[in-house]
Amino acid sequence: PSLLVFGRLVGRAFSAQGLIALCNALLTFLLLWSLGIENELLLCGIVFFASFIPVLGVFIAGVPIVLQAILQPGGSITLALMAVGGILLIHLLEATVLSPRIIGKVLHLHPVLILVIIVVGENLFGLWGLLLGVSVAVYILRVAILNEPIPGIYEPALQETGER
Repeated sequence: PSLLVFGRLVGRAFSAQGLIALCNALLTFLLLWSLGIENELLLCGIVFFASFIPVLGVFIAGVPIVLQAILQPGGSITLALMAVGGILLIHLLEATVLSPRIIGKVLHLHPVLILVIIVVGENLFGLWGLLLGVSVAVYILRVAILNEPIPGIYEPALQETGER
């Protein structure tokens, strides 16, 4: 049962990351559309999938956007710099507001605690700390230490009181 609970936590965390990736893609679409950068749907597809890659994902998704901004007809370095600025703002919004709130709601954990867990997890365990840090922390806190429910994932067995 414990492994099943942990698996559900990891699944729930990745579904939250999918929602964050969708938000990133939609915000990037609005940015690209407002700047007049072509191939918005393709570039936003890259942003969506790159959003599942911690830290490097923003750079992987940013390179094709910058190249498109420079190479398209009417493109320029100025357009590319505006795109980079917009991407940085979107990433800042995602890292400080969207991600902690969405993951916090899904895993029932305070957003500030999520930021702390992500920083500590990355420093101690690198990529694995980024990917699994929040799930492991929720499991240790809620299941192993406190033995309290996680709605939709884990309900601890009620202790028998002897009353009938």
